[in-house]
Formats: sequence, structure tokens, C-alpha cells
Amino acid sequence: SMLFGTQKYLKSEYSAIIAGVLSFAALETGDNVGFAMFNDKVTKFLEPSQDMSRYYLMLTLMVDPENWGGGCNLAEALKFLLEKLRERTILFIISDFIGVGEGWEDSLKMISAKLDRVFGIMIRDLRDTYLPKGAGYMRFRDPFTGKVKTVNVDKVRKKFEELAKKQEEHVERTFLSSKAAFIKIYTHQPFIEPLIKYLQMSEEYA
Repeated sequence: SMLFGTQKYLKSEYSAIIAGVLSFAALETGDNVGFAMFNDKVTKFLEPSQDMSRYYLMLTLMVDPENWGGGCNLAEALKFLLEKLRERTILFIISDFIGVGEGWEDSLKMISAKLDRVFGIMIRDLRDTYLPKGAGYMRFRDPFTGKVKTVNVDKVRKKFEELAKKQEEHVERTFLSSKAAFIKIYTHQPFIEPLIKYLQMSEEYA
């Protein structure tokens, strides 16, 4: 579902930019940076390090479309990280949080209790939340099953937007109830200023 976009960037591209900026900023201040990519399992993992060559390897992995796609199992990814990461770690989870599987809520609570800080960064395209008016019939493909369906957008728009909002709110509530921070950013929006404010506010209330 990250290989989707109706704006300038795919969600995968926008997420890679944010991950790159955060990682570079951490390395500039002398912190170690680790990295993981996951679908239904963790597919790539780099141990935390200050080695700049690791940073460039991370960028290479993120811009390769072959490393994106497939299913999504956030619970398994968090369980993997729970065993790998030390307590004094700040974890950024960057995802659209669509189709993340079951049981991830408990895994999030466990890893939030262990680590210094956990941040959820939800990356959404406008069409994840809102459908265009007057679009008539459109064909949709499920990114996980490949199933295709033709839909009258005007008839399903209201229900779609209600369900999308409900799902987004569930993810946000779960992060906040787990004592983790959370922000949602759309791919058509600039992210530097809101992200800095978000991190500053999170630090104040940590």
C-alpha cells in the first residue's frame, strides 16, 4: 500500500525522504542510527551505528522499488525490534498503517514500555482519506490480494471516508494510549516545520 501516490510523491518515496532526514540529523549530533524495512516480516535490518556508509546503504535500500510491496505485519516487526534494540533507543515507525495486520497494538505497548521513546509517523496520500467528487466509476486494486473491483465512487465516498477516518483514529489512539507520540502527514504537505514542532512538543511532554 506504500507504493501508491496521486501527488508528487508515492508514499514510499515520501517516507524515504523523512527517514533520510531524521537519520542524517541523528548522525550529525553523534547518535547511532539503525534501520529496518518490513512487510509480512522484517526484510532488511541494519544494526545501529555511526558509520556514514551505513547511512548511504540505508538510502540505497529505500529507493529500490524491489524492497517495497508485499503484505504487512507490524506486530512481527515490533517483536523483532523488541529483541534487537536496547532500552536507550528512540524508535520512529514510518508507515501508512494500512492493512498492518492483527495484534500490533499489544506489540506497540511492549516496545513503548521498553524504549526511551517511540514515534509513529503516519504517511497518507489524500486518496487514502478522501475520494474525488464526480469521479463516476473507478477501478480499484487491493495492494495485498491483487483483487480488482469497479466502484461507483459517488455512492461509496461517504462510507469510505467514514471508515478511513475511523481507522486513522484507531491508530492514533493506540499510539497515545501506549505512551508513544503520533503525527499524520499527507504527501502533498511540506513536512520539515510540522515535524520539528512535533518533536519539540513531544520532548516537552516526555
